[in-house]
Amino acid sequence: MRLEILSVLATTLLATVAHSADATADIADREGNNLGAVRVHDTASGLALATLTLSNLPEGQYAVHLHETGDCESEDFSSAGGHVAGDRQHGVLAEGGPHPGDMPNISVAENGIVQVEVVLPFLDVERQILDEDGAAFVIHAGIDDYETQPSGNAGDRMACGVFSQRYSADECAANRSNTGSPGLPGLTFSAAGRIAGGKGFVRRLVHDVPLPRRTSHLRWPRVTHLQRRRRAGRLSDQTTQDVSRRLEKRPQGHQPSSSRCTSLLKRLMEPSSVFS
Repeated sequence: MRLEILSVLATTLLATVAHSADATADIADREGNNLGAVRVHDTASGLALATLTLSNLPEGQYAVHLHETGDCESEDFSSAGGHVAGDRQHGVLAEGGPHPGDMPNISVAENGIVQVEVVLPFLDVERQILDEDGAAFVIHAGIDDYETQPSGNAGDRMACGVFSQRYSADECAANRSNTGSPGLPGLTFSAAGRIAGGKGFVRRLVHDVPLPRRTSHLRWPRVTHLQRRRRAGRLSDQTTQDVSRRLEKRPQGHQPSSSRCTSLLKRLMEPSSVFS
């Protein structure tokens, strides 16, 4: 059965290998509250562009960075590692800076909404975001001073999201043509093999092909984090249900981008029973 599952994954990944470097991350705070999404992708100029669409943030200024490891599992988000740094120094005020993953501080208004685009001239999305161990977007509790090494004295990490490859509707249709099955625009694969992109857990990739009940390489990072905290007694069942309802109300832009793919996506998702 394990070989069969790996075969399905390999077929899907090979069918979509000709993708553009385009990644998205759903952002959540330490309590699991949905804070929006961040997209990072290549542009025709060769420069990377980050689009931040965030909400439910407290008013104020905060440092934001791209971090080198696609892991938001630890409660303080230290599992995301350091900045995407390459061989550069941190900060636009530092000689040899900035890091490829450095961004300007964000300013959050009273309504808690942030919508901003940032050009990242030193970032290689394919090599530094969609590499083997992935990458994460982190919001810090303080502001970046743009020069203190290695992270701008930005304070604790208060929110995090793991990046995964984003597929367009055209790539979804191409996958359908190449494999004979619906494509997967809302169900996204990172280079590390994680699956992300919605509420629920993957129970099967095709009809009657169940996944193992416990698996570290196929998971919804934010929701499994909530499940683990609930089992440890740090979250009540009611809190988990409230978070699930919030996830169901995500903005339309986060939904699968092609109705052609929706039927398979719905079959893949069930209400959080894999890890319970």
